[in-house]
Formats: sequence, C-alpha cells, structure tokens
Amino acid sequence: MFDSATDALSRPSALGRRSAFQLLLVVGLTLTASLLFDVYADWVRQGDPLWTTVLENLVPILLALALPYVGWRLLQSPSGAPYLPDVAKYALVGSLGLGLLAGLVVGVQVLQEEIKPAVIVLQLTTVGGIAGLCVGYSTAQLKEATRDAQDDRNRLENLLDGLPVPVVHGRVEGETLNILAANAAFERAFGHDPEESIGENLYDLIRPGGIQRGAERINHQALDEGIAEAEVQCETLDGQREFQLRVAQALDSGA
Repeated sequence: MFDSATDALSRPSALGRRSAFQLLLVVGLTLTASLLFDVYADWVRQGDPLWTTVLENLVPILLALALPYVGWRLLQSPSGAPYLPDVAKYALVGSLGLGLLAGLVVGVQVLQEEIKPAVIVLQLTTVGGIAGLCVGYSTAQLKEATRDAQDDRNRLENLLDGLPVPVVHGRVEGETLNILAANAAFERAFGHDPEESIGENLYDLIRPGGIQRGAERINHQALDEGIAEAEVQCETLDGQREFQLRVAQALDSGA
C-alpha cells in the first residue's frame, strides 16, 4: 500500500516551513534590536546605569530570541517541522495583538493624561494568562492526538509484523516508490532491514537489474484504479522468485 505524493501535496500549508522559520527569525531579531535600542537609549541618552537597563529588558530579549531558536529547532526536527507554519503564524498574531493592545492601553492613558505602569502590567498579565491557557489547551490536544497516532501506528506495526507475506507501506514520488515502513516478512524474504530501508526506492531493492517499466505501470494503475495486481519477478535471498504483487492506495497518509 502506498500514498501518492500528489495527494500529500494537495493540502499544502499557506506558509512553507522554511518561510515560517524566516518569519520567526525576522520577528525575533526585530524585537531584539528594538529592545537593545531601548537599552542604549536609557543608558546613553537618559544616563541610567547600564545594568539596570539591561536587567529590565533581559527577559523580553530572551523571549524575543526564543522565537527564532524554537523555529530552528522545529525546522530541524522531522516530528516538529509540520507544525512550524502554524507556530509562526500564531507567534506573529500574538506579537502583533499584544503590541496593539499595549499601544491602545498606553494611548488611552495618555489621553487621560495619566500613565499607570502597574495597570499596563496587570492588563498584559491577564492577556498573557488567557493566551497561555489557549496554548496549553492546544498543547494538551496535540499530545493526546500524538498518543492516539502512536497507538494506531503501533497497532498497524503489530498487524503487519504478524502477516506471513511481505508488506510495504510507501509513497510514490515521480517514478520511484519510497519505503515508509515494512514488516518482518519483508526482511525474511529480501534480506533488507525495514528500518534501514526507509526512504529507499522499493524497486531498487527487490527488482532484478533495476527494471522499472513494469513497476511504473503498476504504480499508475493503482493510482488510477485504487488497486493493481500483477505477477512479478523479485530478487530474494534465495534468488529470483515469482510473486503475486498486490498494490493498493492507503486510506490516508498515516494508514
């Protein structure tokens, strides 16, 4: 069974992963530069002690630098990269939202000719609590979904490993069928470790002489009709053998 790469790409994110990281990088560095300029202004122009200006901006600077750092870690992580576009989008919305809120609060107080720093801190703290609540809820949902997906994957792996015939889960990309998972019977028949075979072209591993024409025909038939069956020659540990090949599309990318 396999997924079509065209199916996987038919639901692209509006914001690419690398573009999302670049967005977080720009936002983080812009905020950091603005905060450092505030430190400079207080120290040089107003004559405040340097350590006090750095101390009062230290936490915001670290939080600003955390944006590109988290983005970079997610970009490098296969499991975290798919969430990077949403993370960047919500980080940008949160930054702009709190920035506009702070500007509104300060603007209202300026119109009232009375600046109340304590009120600003209290209001932003309240908003931060609500934002944290939402993020925490989303994180809990994500963890639950991850656990459910892992449970489904474990059940699938147990089922596949219990089958006496070789079964491969792969994705068609161009003229190749790249392996995503394989069962124990696959290793027993062809001598290729399932873990080490992930990402390899299935037909390079099992077809004698790298014959591709028949494999491409089977792939296209399965994509067009949902199922394809054929008798094929494969290279096994015992030499070339005939197999009854059955290819079917996966129900979804996690099937």
